[in-house]
Amino acid sequence: AVDCSAVAAAAGGADGARASGPSHSPPTPSDARPAKRTRRVWIFNPKWRTGRDWLEYDAANETMGCSVCRLAGESGKWARTGITRLRLEAITSHANDQKHQRHLADALASERAASEPARG
Repeated sequence: AVDCSAVAAAAGGADGARASGPSHSPPTPSDARPAKRTRRVWIFNPKWRTGRDWLEYDAANETMGCSVCRLAGESGKWARTGITRLRLEAITSHANDQKHQRHLADALASERAASEPARG
């Protein structure tokens, strides 16, 4: 006859805490690969243009640009090729840029001067 307490003790101690079954080996490198992360697709939101008449969007190239900086002759991406980082934080960062603010102020001043009747 087989003593069940002896079998339980051999399997994991007197309380039989260790589960019976196949032992698990450490994961191999192929098992340890992280799950593939899906890349988020960013889409331009037309609402971002509200209050930002200078903001341009090129749907064909999926880029955003700045008409004010382009007209001022700036050489950065916002003025030349546009940026591909379609995020509101990118727009906010550009809007807070000192060069952009200076060009915007100059453009508004030129607009006001052009709309005033000629004096003389």
